[in-house]
Formats: sequence, C-alpha cells, structure tokens
Amino acid sequence: MAHQDREDQQEVHRGDILEADIVPSNAFQYVDSIQHRYALSTETKDKSPLHVQDLAILLNNHWSRDTEIFPHERFRLQPAMMLIIGAATSSRPTTIRMIGYQDLTFSLFPNGTGRSYLTVKLRLQNTKKGGDRKLPAAYGFREETNLLYCPVIGMIALAIADGAFQGGINSLEKIYSLRVRPSDEWRNRFIFAT
Repeated sequence: MAHQDREDQQEVHRGDILEADIVPSNAFQYVDSIQHRYALSTETKDKSPLHVQDLAILLNNHWSRDTEIFPHERFRLQPAMMLIIGAATSSRPTTIRMIGYQDLTFSLFPNGTGRSYLTVKLRLQNTKKGGDRKLPAAYGFREETNLLYCPVIGMIALAIADGAFQGGINSLEKIYSLRVRPSDEWRNRFIFAT
C-alpha cells in the first residue's frame, strides 16, 4: 500500500507540472511558485568539496594514464584545472565553465631570495546562493610546488596560449621578469608628502 501511495504522489506531481497551462516567463518566478506550493526548503547547505585523496587519484590518472590524443593540449589541461577549481571552491560545473579572463587577477610577489611567486584571484560570478540571489565569490590561489595541483600555472598557460595578456606577454619568462617602476614624472617624488 505504501508503494501505491508513492506512485500516486509521483503521478500527481508529474501531472501538476505537465498540466500547468502557464509557465511564467521568468524561471525564478516558476521556481518560487513550486517552492511555495510544495513547501520546499530555501536553506543554504554546506557542500562537501572533493577530498584531496580523491582529487589526487583523479589528477594522477588524468595526467599519467590517459592515452587520449587531443587536437590541442589545452583540452588535456582544461579538465584538470576545472577539477582543481571545483575541488577548492565546491562550485558547480556550470559556474566553473563560465569563468572568463575578466574573472582572473594575476599577481606577482617578490620572494627576496629567488624567483617571485605567482598568485591568482578568481571571482566566480554565477554562483547559486538560493533563489535569485547570485553573489560573486572570490578565491585566492598561489603557485604550488607540485605542478599536478597548481591551478595558477595552468590558468597562465591557457592565457598565454590564447594571447590574453596585454603588452606582448607570451611566456612565463616574461611574466617572471616583470618589474613595475614609477613613471618619470613620479620617480623623484616623496610618497609621504606633507
């Protein structure tokens, strides 16, 4: 009898949706109407990210055991970067696929004893925060010593391959040799002027 009741509920549910004569043009209105009709929860819940051990297995298999031949190596790099970003941010695949170069801010920090460190600030624009609230979220990444887990080098590699940097930057060597100096007009001025 319980099984029969479940089937009846499913039929009614399917029937309600199929028999809806008018679906609001705004998808959020439609979701909101269903939310109220069926008393659905709007609570935000913690999403469990991909565990580090799982990510290690996925990336190891991706880089060392995959024998697929790609028309361009970017197609091998992109899934790895998406896995790393997805694991670090617990974001939906659609949100990760919507990342554009306008969402990335690269920074170079001097080390003092050797090569400078690269970081990237990533703004995710299309995050789902419940209802029609879409709040951007920002995440920071630094260079990793193990390239297998380094999203910074991967994103820079994609940007270089696409020619996305201004000023003729087309190699890591040019990025690491960047030095920003004050203009001639400001070179001899005091910072803390009275």
